[in-house]
Amino acid sequence: MNERAKEAVRADPVIDRSTGISATGRLIVLAFGVVGLAIGFALIERQRAEPLLLGLLAVLAIIGVAGLFAAAIGLIRFASRGQRFDVTRNFLDTKKDGVVITDASNRILYANRAYADLIGVAEARDVRGVDGVFAGQSAGAEAVHRISLQLRDGEAGEEEVRMPGPLSRQGRTGEAHWYRIEARPLTPAAGPKSLVAWTVSDISGERARQETIFQELQHAIDYLDHAPAGFFSAEPDGRIVYINATLAEWLGMDIARFEAGSLTLADIVRGDSIALLNGVLTEPGHSRTDIIDLDLVKRDGRSLPVRLLHRVPVTADGAPGATRTIVLNRSPGEEISEASEALRASEVRFARFFNSAPIAIAAIGRDGFIGRRNAAFIRLFGVGVDDGGAKKRKLVDLVTESDRPAIAAALDSVKQGSTEIPPIDASLVGDGERGARFYINPVADGGDDEEAVIVNAIDITQQRVLEQQFAQSQKMETVGKLAGGIAH
Repeated sequence: MNERAKEAVRADPVIDRSTGISATGRLIVLAFGVVGLAIGFALIERQRAEPLLLGLLAVLAIIGVAGLFAAAIGLIRFASRGQRFDVTRNFLDTKKDGVVITDASNRILYANRAYADLIGVAEARDVRGVDGVFAGQSAGAEAVHRISLQLRDGEAGEEEVRMPGPLSRQGRTGEAHWYRIEARPLTPAAGPKSLVAWTVSDISGERARQETIFQELQHAIDYLDHAPAGFFSAEPDGRIVYINATLAEWLGMDIARFEAGSLTLADIVRGDSIALLNGVLTEPGHSRTDIIDLDLVKRDGRSLPVRLLHRVPVTADGAPGATRTIVLNRSPGEEISEASEALRASEVRFARFFNSAPIAIAAIGRDGFIGRRNAAFIRLFGVGVDDGGAKKRKLVDLVTESDRPAIAAALDSVKQGSTEIPPIDASLVGDGERGARFYINPVADGGDDEEAVIVNAIDITQQRVLEQQFAQSQKMETVGKLAGGIAH
């Protein structure tokens, strides 16, 4: 808020031609009229004046009685209009923004004290209209002209203009000021027509705050762009809407040429690993963060091993929102501690093998729920196999009802220490007649409660189709031989 806005605004307008004769003026006119009538009657002969006087008194009596009846039934309300006018005028007089009302000839009918202070004048004769105040600068003159064109069409107009100095000419030289100019046509119930109400506001402080916020936002973006970790955000359909400069540099991209939505997850994520990103879901109204190790694809086609901290918010209706993902470079030499280089390399190799393996792999807890799984597992059984929270699913839920006892029995056998579990062929739930072969094995070191069993699965849908076709052809061949033998 500028200093002018902090000060109390004087209630007396600098110009006020909006009213006609005041109440005092009307009383004086009435008094002169009565005196004139008295003088007139005095100059007329008594015999001729008496009927006229009686007629005048009768007219006044009729007016008085009619006024009493009108006041009684509410047709006349004394001083109500004047009170409303006083409230309205007091509002304009004390308004902190400069207000000017002009007629069709651009003559100023009203200007409040704030307008005079804004343009730096004290006397009514020095007050100029809005067009005259801004005529000295091309930017201001053009803004007023555009508003005038809108007023001709009967529309309100608004412009914000930058001036090289304050309108009052009392500020420091070279200190730019911003002003908001507003104008709207008025159609008063009585009095002159085609009035225009102008409002001029000093918004330099508001503009300064906006520029400060913008600079802070630019600094925040700069901090994020040059953070030691990569970052990107993607829409649910896979379009990347933001990528920071660090990640762009790792991928060999020119951040200056990046446009929101021009890049998709499929462009930077290698192979089926994109299913890992799409498989991170949670309950409606919540968000979930997963740690995912995979390979990104550089501009030149080379792989970039990374660890992702992948966060997906879910709306109240269950729809996934835009992701926020932090990217940690897992390439050799990127770790700070050399002592952890061997462990880091081992973790990276395992994560790359696990997530890029063509066979579906998942860790099953002792309670039968699915834990960590690779991209092939998500692709085979669907991205919603691990929705998190109360929606976390068991392995037996992925197969049809008739095959669940066999899967459950195999899991129980592994938990009891059995290591010789034969493969199990089962049909998968969902559309179509899909099938998979499950290899169920215990964790070598006994594992923990969340990773007690390792399950490998292979899609055998095509194999089943071929077996059915082969069996059908065998039947047809047998029928053909039988028919040929009978014919002979």
